[in-house]
Amino acid sequence: MRVRMAWFLFWILSAQLLIALQAPEPAAKQERAAVSGTVIHSITGEPVRRAEVILTFLRSEASPGASAAVPLTVRAGAAAQAPGDIRQQPRTAVTGPDGSFRFENVEEGEYGIFVRREGMFPGRHGPGLSPQRIRVRAGVPVSGLRYALAPQAVISGRVLDEEGEPAQGVQVVAFRRTFAQGGRAGLMSAGTGARTDDRGYFRLVNLPAGKYLPCVHVTPSSTTLPEGAGRSIYVPLCYPDALTPEQGTWISVAAGQEVASVDFRLRRAAARRVSGRVLREDGTPARNVAIHLAHRDRAGIPWFFTQTKDGSEPGSFLLEGVPAGSYDLVAREIDSASPQRRQVAAMHLEVRDEDLEGIELRFQPPFSLRGQVRVEGAGDSGKVAFGSLRIIAMPVGGGMGFANVPAGEDGSFEMAIQFPGRYTLHVDGEAVRHLYVSSIRTLAGMDVTGEIDLTAGAPDGVVITLRPDAARITAERPKADKEEELCQPYVIVLMKARNQDRPLRLFRSESAGLDGRAVFFPLPPGEYLISGVCSGDSSTLYDPETLEVLAAKAEKIRVQAGERKTVTVPDVPLP
Repeated sequence: MRVRMAWFLFWILSAQLLIALQAPEPAAKQERAAVSGTVIHSITGEPVRRAEVILTFLRSEASPGASAAVPLTVRAGAAAQAPGDIRQQPRTAVTGPDGSFRFENVEEGEYGIFVRREGMFPGRHGPGLSPQRIRVRAGVPVSGLRYALAPQAVISGRVLDEEGEPAQGVQVVAFRRTFAQGGRAGLMSAGTGARTDDRGYFRLVNLPAGKYLPCVHVTPSSTTLPEGAGRSIYVPLCYPDALTPEQGTWISVAAGQEVASVDFRLRRAAARRVSGRVLREDGTPARNVAIHLAHRDRAGIPWFFTQTKDGSEPGSFLLEGVPAGSYDLVAREIDSASPQRRQVAAMHLEVRDEDLEGIELRFQPPFSLRGQVRVEGAGDSGKVAFGSLRIIAMPVGGGMGFANVPAGEDGSFEMAIQFPGRYTLHVDGEAVRHLYVSSIRTLAGMDVTGEIDLTAGAPDGVVITLRPDAARITAERPKADKEEELCQPYVIVLMKARNQDRPLRLFRSESAGLDGRAVFFPLPPGEYLISGVCSGDSSTLYDPETLEVLAAKAEKIRVQAGERKTVTVPDVPLP
């Protein structure tokens, strides 16, 4: 019995040893690396202390048989992150007195680096500075990184009334160009603006270097003259005394520079009253209504010029201090019981030499734009999950009326349009990343690919045709003699060539990656202009003057359906 027991124990121990020998060894823990560098002042070259350096994981390195890129998700206000990855959270380091920063235990992968400090902004990355995207190898330290911060730009001046006296409490805002749908240039405010002091002085601070359009706006209630003197109001002005942004003069300000003596002399205009009432669909007075009057000639500047009062009768309203102009009058009913309920009424107004009375706004149900998304020429390999798509309607020139709806599983959609007007239609969704819109037509055959007129309602239906034979352009930046002479970030700009019906416009821009390349895909077949520029300020790309400079030295490129082209872009220095 003892012998049998001994053999049994020997067999168990032998089996355990054999299993242990055959078992795979635990995966070696990946070596990590340190990432370090310095932050300097872009003008003086001195170190910048207390700057925040943010390290954000972008993607992992390729492993054998695997794709190099990790699927990325983007959250509003956050950098791209890989779902489920332990490196999701951005890491922050603060520079010391010598401007140095250091990150320990950084895993292998590709990262983005962003540097910021109050009163300073990332400067144009030139020779001797490091790219904003870096690659970390396992166990290999990344050192000697250098980034520059540029000091703030400042615009200052004074606002005087029509008699040359200081105007106190006047709002002053600097506007910048920004992207608007279709490659057009829109406007957005830079910073929070400023109000004039008791001497009429203002100072716009914390501005990055660039081009700005300063504008002033005075609250009507404090400037309307008494009834006996004739009602008048100070009208909004853009520098120096333009009534519309298109007529204003843009100001260029460099990093660390203060452009002073940007002075305004306020102008008065006759102020009119607009009054009327808002009715529900059944003709009864609407209650809890918000009234807005938007100036059509000042698109992009979010200023309403009037004081709104409830009238003496239910549903009535009174707008005071309205200067002559072309407006959109919009009423919205606020339903506290059903916040999702949208009741909107809108109409166009022309205010001239007299008060407008008896205006009637009646809530109407939104009209429906119906349509169908189709894929042409895809075959069985090009099946699309239509249910993952969204159809988007964007008002031409910006403004109110944006709408979007999901498509059905068969590609059909029905969209409620609250505001009559002219729109452009778009298709978005992961399922169409390899497709492009080849045409949009009404059921009657009218081509509305560029824009669709919905001012008088919707057509019977539209057909949006997608195609899979998109063109691809791989753009390469010019080679530099030395790696340290490369400019970062380097932006490659793709423009649509102008013709009789279409002015020059930006089609798309992409930053060159670590390999110096940018890929434009999917592209509709056609003719494009392409060029490269060293620019950390994306707003310059929407400046018509900048586009003309880029287009003058751009390379013209034509791509056919399904064609793949690689092109080295001409480098265009900006003035």
